[in-house]
Amino acid sequence: MLKKSGNKIVRNWVFVITVAFTVSLISTTCSQAKEERLVILGLGGKVQETITRYAKECGIEVLYRRLPYYAGATAVQSLPEIGAIDLFIAHDVLIRQIGDLGMLEELDLEDLKKDYHLFLYPSAELESKYAVAIGTIATGIAYLPTKVSTAPHSWRDLYKPAPKELEGHIAIPDISTVYGWQNITVAASLEEKESEEKESLVEGFNKIEQLKPFYLTDNPNDLANLFRQEKVWISPCQSDSFLRLKEKEKLPLESEFIYPDEGVPLLKIAVSRARDTTRPDLADRFIGLLLSTEFQERAANDLYWGPVNSKTPLKERVRKVLSHGELGEIRIDWLYIDANKSELTEKWSRLFYEHLFYKR
Repeated sequence: MLKKSGNKIVRNWVFVITVAFTVSLISTTCSQAKEERLVILGLGGKVQETITRYAKECGIEVLYRRLPYYAGATAVQSLPEIGAIDLFIAHDVLIRQIGDLGMLEELDLEDLKKDYHLFLYPSAELESKYAVAIGTIATGIAYLPTKVSTAPHSWRDLYKPAPKELEGHIAIPDISTVYGWQNITVAASLEEKESEEKESLVEGFNKIEQLKPFYLTDNPNDLANLFRQEKVWISPCQSDSFLRLKEKEKLPLESEFIYPDEGVPLLKIAVSRARDTTRPDLADRFIGLLLSTEFQERAANDLYWGPVNSKTPLKERVRKVLSHGELGEIRIDWLYIDANKSELTEKWSRLFYEHLFYKR
């Protein structure tokens, strides 16, 4: 009996040690990074606060430099501290532009997934290859069901053509924002094209022009106020803005948010390693940490980012709104927009700034 009991004790200890070892392998690698330092140039505000706190918990000291508001790639390149940066965290549009100027190292996403045992949605991948997305912001449709008699399910419910009941109660994002360009692309995508030419956004302008008079907005808080005043009943809206404003009660309680059947534009918050970093291994390790379920869950709850890690647990309040899974994506041709921005902006100005056919 004593021998049997002893064997049982040994087996129990072996089990405990095995479980502890397994848990250590699948848990966050925060404990591996002690008293190491990274210099990050990235989005400020809540993003800076969340990432800095998370890095500290992982034992990584971060010197965080905030990106200048609405900075372009050339402005970033001219920053005096640019040579000391290890990681960039920015929207994918700016990341691509920075990469095109030679400041970023291309990432091997397959190696990242293998090294850090990551299960990522396709939305994590960027066309530029300079970075990986660590969160997504999707543009859907926000509306007031008390005013809109039939719940929208398609972008055509907004654009082709606008129902008479919505006339004068639509808000459109201004072209001064990334979301304004997304909106033009979405409107243009609804037109049945006979040719293979995809670049023209003229149809998008035409679709939007048919909605006049409408409200032009360039700020989520302004849009929320228009909804509260019931001046606006329906509008394109970003998932993070909708959830944040709804939880802060700046949007009417009855307001709803849907993703149209045709898919949605995605703005991706991306991280990339600087080409001149002297700490490539630590930089890659921190990228792995930002893609972990631990950080992804925190980003969903605190920053309202849609997760890119498919194993991320989501609370019901964010699951209903944030993008995740196999959400259809409407691609934005930023190369074409960048090349034709002056001409397109002038056309927008003629249509919507110089005449009083729209409302503020």
